[in-house]
Amino acid sequence: MRTFWPRSPAPGNIGDILTPWMMRQDGVEPTHVSQNESGKILGIGSILRFAKPGDQVWTSGIMRKGDPINPKACFCALRGPLSLEKAKASHRAKIPLGDGALCLPRYYNPAVNPIYPLGVVPHYIDLPHRHEWPVYWQDALLISPLTKDVESFVDLIVSCERIESSSLHGCIIAEAYGIPWTWVKVGSRLSGDD
Repeated sequence: MRTFWPRSPAPGNIGDILTPWMMRQDGVEPTHVSQNESGKILGIGSILRFAKPGDQVWTSGIMRKGDPINPKACFCALRGPLSLEKAKASHRAKIPLGDGALCLPRYYNPAVNPIYPLGVVPHYIDLPHRHEWPVYWQDALLISPLTKDVESFVDLIVSCERIESSSLHGCIIAEAYGIPWTWVKVGSRLSGDD
């Protein structure tokens, strides 16, 4: 199935690789296509601005309030109310809301067995800037979002009593498994809206 997801940074960013991973779990082989092609699926991530006429959008969201939304895309679901607000200008149908990462336990559901008091998931852009991290993060379990191994990432999340993350999908995946989480802003490098 023709699908767009960001493929950099390598080896992959956990939020970006969830769509092709879930498709494979459902027995569907995704074929990566350029963000500029039409007739594709856009799934999890802040990629709604890449939707073209005829694209199928499944839980994508906006990165910034000013992101354009193509009114000729088919919105099967959107990530949240900010994306919905932008889409309502062009669509009257009721559009379901929710990030597709919340469906992860349908595909992989390990036992929640916390052994670490705190796990931290920095946004990949924050990884090289440890000097800006909260000091107490040095004693926490570091969970890198730069992975293609969804199961191992989830195993680390559910091994923590709580999660702090500057990565949106660090927070959303913790929520999916019932792990308390807090979003933490680290530096000012992220290009999207808070």
